[in-house]
Amino acid sequence: ARLKAEAVAAGVPPDRLVLIRAPFEQMPAYLRLLDLVVVFRKMRFSKQGSLAAKLGELLASGVPMVINEGIGDAGALIRQERVGVVLPEVSDAAFETTLENVVQLLQDPMCRVRCRQVAERHFDLRMGVGRYLELYRRLNGLDEPRGGKDEGLSDWGGRDVGQCPVPRAAAAGP
Repeated sequence: ARLKAEAVAAGVPPDRLVLIRAPFEQMPAYLRLLDLVVVFRKMRFSKQGSLAAKLGELLASGVPMVINEGIGDAGALIRQERVGVVLPEVSDAAFETTLENVVQLLQDPMCRVRCRQVAERHFDLRMGVGRYLELYRRLNGLDEPRGGKDEGLSDWGGRDVGQCPVPRAAAAGP
């Protein structure tokens, strides 16, 4: 109720605002309904890496983003891969100067495909788990790679990584 009231007070027409609760399994379908997501964060040290999961989920759903500069390396990725627009600052002037870029992005018929491809290259769970396993092995003095890219994942959906084998030295902590 509070979010809706604040949105209406900020000028969002009530008939254009949809707020729902959905189970985790339904979120990809809802995300695919979006044309664009706008995320602005205050530039703080603690927020530098906090967009990665959200960015990966949105890109995997084919949704481009508009973000402000200074959120970790997300701006560089978005610019380089052409999957969104990065504002140099959160201001009316920045909105005005980047509006044409947003319009072009939304008119680009390959944008959603590109978003999905970027998610697969940069945010793939299996690839990430494999990289961590190799890092743990090297830290533990085991130079030879073992298994394939799916080692440690128990199902195709990638939701259960609890079975991921971690070397004893890495599991023990510092």
